[in-house]
Amino acid sequence: MIVLISSSLFSKQIQGLEDERWVEFSVFPSQGVSQIAQKLFEEKLISSKFLFLAYTYFSGKFSQLKPGHYLLSPSLSLKEIVKILSQGPLPLEIVVYPGMTLKEIDELLAKNRIIKKGELLSLEAANFSQKFPFLSAAQSLEGFLMPDTYKFFPFSSPSQVAEIFLDNFWEKTKNLWGDLTKGEEIYKKVILASILEKEVNSFEDKKLVAGIILKRLALNMPLQVDASVVYGVCQGKFLDCPSLVANDFKRDFPHNTYLYLGLPPTPIANPSLESLKAALSPQKSDYLFYLSDPLTKKTVFSKTFQEHSQKRARYLGL
Repeated sequence: MIVLISSSLFSKQIQGLEDERWVEFSVFPSQGVSQIAQKLFEEKLISSKFLFLAYTYFSGKFSQLKPGHYLLSPSLSLKEIVKILSQGPLPLEIVVYPGMTLKEIDELLAKNRIIKKGELLSLEAANFSQKFPFLSAAQSLEGFLMPDTYKFFPFSSPSQVAEIFLDNFWEKTKNLWGDLTKGEEIYKKVILASILEKEVNSFEDKKLVAGIILKRLALNMPLQVDASVVYGVCQGKFLDCPSLVANDFKRDFPHNTYLYLGLPPTPIANPSLESLKAALSPQKSDYLFYLSDPLTKKTVFSKTFQEHSQKRARYLGL
């Protein structure tokens, strides 16, 4: 585990992570204070071994420096460095919001030096399926990184980070699945929930849209989910993705639900617990179409294609 720093020093390091020189610094149980001072001096993290030893002695921290892995900068004062080493490893709090994608979460963790960019993306779901059978049909970890507040240590093992996410997913959802025991069945519900997360706001509307999607699947109709197209066009991201244009809906890629029948091949985001519950509680209705009002974000439903076309013209100008 590697500590970033806590309390009053936390903000200082986070704000400067990308602008300053940071050094991964390890303290081992067998090292004495003199050895620690020598290594800090060699890494140019302190300017004087004597001052470091004197300060730790007179401050009462001489025997309190804790083993662990740290991220230190020459810009930190001697007092700050001693405080960090005497506090020991402390985690960094990360918030994963509903609807973030695997790639977006990977970039968030990399920005905060928890993993290197791409490490979470490169993990294969199959490597975790023995411990987490619900992954048996999954192509990646997309959809299973439960939105929540997490605490991670910088420079963590990507596999350990993934297991923290997956443990949380199972703990939050294990009572939802009921008779769904096969990984393939669970995977389809997670895909559906990810669509609801990106397309609909309220829980009641999510249940209605879940019913509409299942009805369209039964009728062998294309789902025509815009969010799935965005996911494909922007290669697994929604943040900083430009608005879709007409040609995007004609492009040939697996997540284009205008061209390909059925659910998209993978989840298009990591859905909230609410969206998962909605996917498992689809509500029947006479509706067959829906769209979102760009101004109010309210979901507008239609029973016929003619009615839907009129509402597309009214709300979307199409």
